[in-house]
Amino acid sequence: MTRKMCATLFSLLLSAAMTACSQGEPPLSRTGMEMGASAAARQADAPNAMLAYEHRLRVELPAGQVAGRLESAREACETARFGLCHILSIQQEQNASAYLSVRVLPAGVEPLIALARGEDGEVMRRETRAEDLADAVTDNRQQTAQLAAYAERLEALAKRPGIGVSDLISLAREQADVQQKRDALQQEGAQQQRRIDLHLLEIHFAEEGAGEDSFWKKIPDLGGHFSQGIYEALRLTMYGFPFLVLFFVAIVLWRWAWRLLFRRKMVGR
Repeated sequence: MTRKMCATLFSLLLSAAMTACSQGEPPLSRTGMEMGASAAARQADAPNAMLAYEHRLRVELPAGQVAGRLESAREACETARFGLCHILSIQQEQNASAYLSVRVLPAGVEPLIALARGEDGEVMRRETRAEDLADAVTDNRQQTAQLAAYAERLEALAKRPGIGVSDLISLAREQADVQQKRDALQQEGAQQQRRIDLHLLEIHFAEEGAGEDSFWKKIPDLGGHFSQGIYEALRLTMYGFPFLVLFFVAIVLWRWAWRLLFRRKMVGR
């Protein structure tokens, strides 16, 4: 009777365990699929995350608004109104034209352009390009990992007992060189990540009617081009003058030698 009760109890425990396992498998399976899908999505988005975007545009504004629009865009960047923003360069020529170069978060590109344009301005030209830094980033990471492993091996060698002084000096020099290379790679990687995270935005401000291809705008430059052409012509002339002198001397010597030879032939007859 006791054996039957033990067998019955064992079978009940076994069936309960199997039931619990069968009920627990589907959630684990779904969780694994969800994790795999999210990982695949991250891998699919990884190349896009390594693009360095650059935006260049020309904004034409009514007369007298260039300085104000430039100041508004500068202030918005410095106060991070549209997110993290760094000013790289500001140039202003009187009140007719200006230039602003910044690095800003992707979400802040369009708001900053809209602020620079204002209500009365117009974007006359815009160029957007992207540089794929995936290979450069991967290469940087691989070199960093290789140098880190090499640095660990050098450190292990330096801790070995019985190592000579000369070997320690050589190891110290090699460790310093490796550390210098690691610092350079770290700086390069930080610059690459900065270009990926922050878009480059260059805005050229100009007043309406002051087109960069205007004929009347190019007229004042004609005098400079003319003087530059004269300078180049004189420079080429002075450069070739010694060769002209040598050529002239060579012709005179050749004619003198030819006449001397001709006279000797005449005397010999």
